[in-house]
Amino acid sequence: MRTCSKCQEAKPFDQFSKKLNGLQPNCKPCSREIHRAWNLANREKQCAKKREYYQNNKEAALEKQKQYYAEHRDQVLAYIEKWRAERPGYAASLYVKNAERQKALARAWRKENPDLRKVQETARRARTRRLPPWADRKAMAAVYAQAKELRAMGVDCHVDHVIPLKGKTVSGLHVHTNLQILLASENLKKGVKA
Repeated sequence: MRTCSKCQEAKPFDQFSKKLNGLQPNCKPCSREIHRAWNLANREKQCAKKREYYQNNKEAALEKQKQYYAEHRDQVLAYIEKWRAERPGYAASLYVKNAERQKALARAWRKENPDLRKVQETARRARTRRLPPWADRKAMAAVYAQAKELRAMGVDCHVDHVIPLKGKTVSGLHVHTNLQILLASENLKKGVKA
C-alpha cells in the first residue's frame, strides 16, 4: 500500500503510475485530474504546440493516422457513427456555415478533373439503374478521357454502352468493360427507327 500525496488515501501499488526510480507520488485518478486541469488552463498553448508539431511532421502524422485507421477501422467507423447520431444537424450546419468555400472547392475540383466529373455525372444518373459498387471508376474515366482526346483532334465521337443499360431483353452494367467509343454518326444511327 502507498499513500497518495494529493488525496491522502492509502491505495494498492497498481493504482500508481511508474516512474524511472519507483512510483509517482499521486495515484492514477489524482494524476488524471491534475493533468486535465493543467490542459484546460493551458489549452491555447497545447493547441499551438500540436499544430506546430503537425506542420513540421505532416507526412509522419498522416502515415500514423492511416496506420491507426487500418488497424482500428471498425472502432473508428463506430465512433464516427455514434458521434454523428449525437449531433444530428452538425454536418448540415457546417455545410451552411462554409457553403461558399465548399462550392468553390467543388468548382475547382470539377475544373481540374473533367473526366472523373463525367464519370461522376454518369454514375449519378446510373446509380438507380445499372452502376455496381465494384465498378472501376478510374478505368471508366480513362475511356471518357480517351474520347475527349479524340474530340480535341477533331473526331466527332460518343462514349456508348456495348450492351444498353435499358435493353428490352438484356440490360448491361455501367462499367468500363461495357463502354466503347463510337463515331457520333454510328451511335446516332442506333436510335433511328426505320
